[in-house]
Amino acid sequence: MVTLLPAILQLSREGLEAEIQRLGTLSPFLHIVVTGALVEGLPMALSPRDVAEVLEADTMGVQFNVHLMLTREELGNWIPPLVQIEQVASVVIHYEIGEGLLVHIQTIRAAGKTVLVAINPGTPVEAVDPYAGQIDGVMVMGVVPGAQGKP
Repeated sequence: MVTLLPAILQLSREGLEAEIQRLGTLSPFLHIVVTGALVEGLPMALSPRDVAEVLEADTMGVQFNVHLMLTREELGNWIPPLVQIEQVASVVIHYEIGEGLLVHIQTIRAAGKTVLVAINPGTPVEAVDPYAGQIDGVMVMGVVPGAQGKP
């Protein structure tokens, strides 16, 4: 069986709510993209509280894969509330945050969530080898965060 994983990148709470309602009828899983300082030119417009409240609302039984395109400093504000949400099945964080990656992986894992590490196009897959026993998968980005739609 093939499962669709529609991605949602919204900069407003209302937009996020509307897209979840629209796409939640197509798939039992949705990929929510949260942008921050890791994404050049695309500001963070949603707070951890905004996203948590939307994901905890009546979302028709949808489970979420939350992709945090955030810096190491920003992750500290986002991971604790997200991993407490029953509907969040998995969390993706970026290898490129550097130091502190393992601590964030362990925090997500301790909450019983699936952990994936995303790597940018220029990062060799072998870079995540030290984390192989602690993560559930690797997401290989097709573009550097913030470069979508640019030549």
